Amino acid sequence: YLYKHLMVRERTISQVSSSLISSAIGLMAAFMGAGYWSLVAMDMGYKVSISFFYWSYSPWRPTFEFDLRPAFSLFKFSCKILLTNLLTTLNAQVLQALLGHFFPRGNVVGQYSQANKWSLMGTNMLTGMISNVGQPVLVKSTDDADRQVRVFRKMLRFTSFLAFPALWGLGLIAPEFIPLAIGDKWLPCVPLLQVICFAAGAGMIGFFANQLNTVVGCVFFTLGIALLVGSIILVSEKDKEDK
Repeated sequence: YLYKHLMVRERTISQVSSSLISSAIGLMAAFMGAGYWSLVAMDMGYKVSISFFYWSYSPWRPTFEFDLRPAFSLFKFSCKILLTNLLTTLNAQVLQALLGHFFPRGNVVGQYSQANKWSLMGTNMLTGMISNVGQPVLVKSTDDADRQVRVFRKMLRFTSFLAFPALWGLGLIAPEFIPLAIGDKWLPCVPLLQVICFAAGAGMIGFFANQLNTVVGCVFFTLGIALLVGSIILVSEKDKEDK
């Protein structure tokens, strides 16, 4: 409800307050000698507190009346989104597995994981900020196609204004940032991080385009891209194995 109605202020208050409460619970449990159970207490404290805040801000209340007709009408659409997400996750995992298979020496998988981790930190921050506002706004403008196109273009310009300087800037300072953050032993991952950051800048545009495709119900395009990426990974690694 809060997401659909763009209640960003209420969501922010809930998340920040829950983080402070859960951190206090975790610290108290750690000082009392709870050990690793303090992490469990912190996680449970966050979930309970954020559920309480969301419940307080939202006027919607669940009932025991069930109507499965909307679920059946959205089943085919949901299956396509589920399949797209599964393929995207599978592509990422298969790539790491193939790197470990064809490059067993030199810790290539570890270097790639470190580079991908720092790139994901930047992209996740941007995608979380954009998706909280972008998709609800696009949904509200579905009745007017011209207005939806104008909204999409404006948000795309804003996304590019944030994503390209942030991610390409991270790639630019990577030779100095990586030794400072995680040590000189991870310097070999700098070229990988620079390549991933360069691609991630363009990937942010693709992420926002996928949101528009989801809103208008055109998920075949996103599913096709996921299949294409998976096919390219498998074919390229097959060629390498044959050589």
